[in-house]
Order: sequence, then structure tokens, then C-alpha cells
Amino acid sequence: MKNKSILIDSRNLTIAHTFIVIDVIDYINNYRNKDRFIIYCKKCENYNANWSCPPFNFNIEDYISGYEKARIIGSKIKLDKELIKQCQSNKMYTQTLSRIIKSVRLDLDKDLLDAENKYFKAKAFFAGKCYKCPPFKCKRIKGEPCIAPDQLRPSLESMGFDICKTTTELLNIEIKWGKSYVLPEYLTLISGLFLKDKK
Repeated sequence: MKNKSILIDSRNLTIAHTFIVIDVIDYINNYRNKDRFIIYCKKCENYNANWSCPPFNFNIEDYISGYEKARIIGSKIKLDKELIKQCQSNKMYTQTLSRIIKSVRLDLDKDLLDAENKYFKAKAFFAGKCYKCPPFKCKRIKGEPCIAPDQLRPSLESMGFDICKTTTELLNIEIKWGKSYVLPEYLTLISGLFLKDKK
């Protein structure tokens, strides 16, 4: 993954990636609290309404076990000041965030899937929910199967990992939050790749 710029609403956004490699067992022991974070998931509108979100039809403990190393990726998206200024309502705020994240995730998810295929039995974790379907139109809502199961990957937070702690302690990135409809200075996406090979 290379640092790059993308165009959103005729404005350039700069994306910088930070990487850290940690033993999976250490990451599980020190950065995971499944009981705490499932509570947050249950309060989210995507719970049981998006195939990339809980509850899952597989055992999470089995899903994350058996790996040696975790490569954690922090993608810091610096927002254009004019883009921040143009948000004048909560609706614009939500729409702008969605456009930015979807645009960044197009390349980020592809890179993760390519890396997953490159290494023996590697497992990718995307930065948040799936964006294959339009908002709130995931087939799961109707009890139908996923339209792209080969490209479906859960997020680290959906596995119970503490993304705030991961971001600040492992990647040394301060998380910025928006206030009301005011976009933050930058956005941070956290994704990962679990590897069986110690190298």
C-alpha cells in the first residue's frame, strides 16, 4: 500500500498508511475485549443487518486463532479544508463521510485481498462494514445470502478488538472525531492481515 491522493468532490485528499506487526497472541491478549465491544455492535444499525457484521455464522475464536503475526494498517485520510467547510448539515456530513470512506476502501480492500492471496492462509480484516450493497440494502436484511461472499471480510472491531487502543498505542495516531456536522481534520481507518508464516 502506497501513500496517495484521491479526488473527492473535486478536492484532493491525502492518504498516508502506517504499519505495525505484532504477534497475534499478544494482539488478542492485550487489545481485545469481546464482551465490551459486542455491546457496541448490538447498538449499531448494522447489527444483524450487514453480512460483514455480527452476529456471525461462524465461531469467532476459531476464526482468529492459529495465526502467528498480525499486520495492522492505519490509513490516515487528511481532509481538504474546503471540503470540511462545505458540510453544512448532518445529512451532508454523513454523505461526505460515506463517499470518502467508500473511495478509500475500494483500493484498500483490493490491496488486502491481493495480500491475502499472496500468503499461505492469510486472513484480511477490512476497515469497517461492507460497502458492496447500497446503505441498508444488504441482502441479510431479507435473509438472503451475500452477493459477493468471496470479497466479504469482517473488521477487527467486529472480532472484539479495541480500535481506539490499537490506533493510539500501536500506530501512534490520535483519533479525531467529528462534532455535530463538522468533519474532523482527518479520518483514520484500521484494517489488518493475519499471517500464519512467522516471516
